[in-house]
Amino acid sequence: MLTIKFTNSLSIDRNLDRLINMYNIKPIREASTGYIDIEIPQYYDIVDFAKVLQKLDFIQDININSYGRYDTYTPNDTYFYNQWYLNTIHALDAWDYVKGLPCIVVAILDSGIDWLHNDLGNGSDNYSNIWHNTLEDDWTNPINPSTGNGIDDDNNGFIDDWIGWDFANQDNNTITSNSHGTQVSGIVSAKTNNSLGISGIAGGNNDIGVLLMPLMVGESGPDGSVIDDAIEYAVNNGAKVIQMSLNVLHTNAIDSAILLAENTNVSIVCASGNGHSSTVDYPASNSYVIAVGSTNQSDHKSDFSNYGPDLFIVAPGEDIYSTKLNNGYIYGTGTSFAAPQVSGAIALLKQINPSLSNQEVRNILMNSADKVGGYTYINGRSNELGYGRLNINNAVLNIYPYITGPSLVCTSGGTFTLHNRPSGTSVTWSKSGNLSYISGQGTDSYKVKAASAYTSGEGWVEA
Repeated sequence: MLTIKFTNSLSIDRNLDRLINMYNIKPIREASTGYIDIEIPQYYDIVDFAKVLQKLDFIQDININSYGRYDTYTPNDTYFYNQWYLNTIHALDAWDYVKGLPCIVVAILDSGIDWLHNDLGNGSDNYSNIWHNTLEDDWTNPINPSTGNGIDDDNNGFIDDWIGWDFANQDNNTITSNSHGTQVSGIVSAKTNNSLGISGIAGGNNDIGVLLMPLMVGESGPDGSVIDDAIEYAVNNGAKVIQMSLNVLHTNAIDSAILLAENTNVSIVCASGNGHSSTVDYPASNSYVIAVGSTNQSDHKSDFSNYGPDLFIVAPGEDIYSTKLNNGYIYGTGTSFAAPQVSGAIALLKQINPSLSNQEVRNILMNSADKVGGYTYINGRSNELGYGRLNINNAVLNIYPYITGPSLVCTSGGTFTLHNRPSGTSVTWSKSGNLSYISGQGTDSYKVKAASAYTSGEGWVEA
């Protein structure tokens, strides 16, 4: 669309009629300042048509309009402004690039999930961020786990596990009376920008976001004997991130399951613990697990947060607003509510580049974290905050594809280069009509030139 202004404002109607008769333009709206938005004929390139109009003596000014973006994406969720931590970890900036899609599954090893919650499962918006096992036969009643067909349809060893599994009771009912897992889940992927409740870090954009896999490992408290089984289930059923906000005694069985996840590039995140201790709880202390501590609104270590040499990173963990049972919302404090922020961040990273290794994920997090709190960082880390406080935007920009190239393209041509293209993907380039293709379609280096020696104005290149 072009915006024009005529030389003589007293003859607007007459001049419009002239343009319509000459070029079949369509007037859209007129401002009191004399500027008129017009839709140009389909067979004209917008830059070329602007040049045509420049030659008309009754046109004073011509503007080429464009679509831009607002400075920061802000969701419309009712309680978004209760979530102070989202600004601290720069989630809003990251959402300008990535918001969460159902291609990534985060397994929640916890007390179960209230997957009937409107901000997690099917609600008035009629979509769900809860994982469903599509290889398992649907329950007759989609909200009643006992209405399955009694058959292990996908032969994974679990009967009717359509919405996860309760490992403590060895059944398919992951609905819970303990709000802990529901609070953790909302932080990762409550439905974002759906005019309801809170904004999940990877909750999508009024559409399906990252999916939450409910794996109950004990309702009143975690059962160490089943955690290895839950980890293995998550790995075998498509989870890309495993979220744990729990601690148990060390076992070799859990270590073996963690190693399985590591070898299959499934990232494991665990809360460091709330014992005011200088050592991190297990299994967060396992070297393959990303141990997450808590900070307050001043970016200082929370008094209760366990720390020490095994701490990897921190995130806000005080007064964290999230989902609770029965469509409710609640504030929570503890490393339990810092860890899922990191899990949500990793889910976004793996959405951008699914081929990231676990070590690459750890490198991105450690290199993008903010060194806050006034603590002493040696070789990039401190005992109090590990590698620093989570910065999701820095992490995303570390791997997000971007283009570099010349600001001026002449008939001699200029080359634009795509960086950070995820492994296994293809690339298609496009350009504005005032540029001509030279070479590089389908590669990371795309060369174009000005369409002619008489071409001028703004153009664009897109990968």
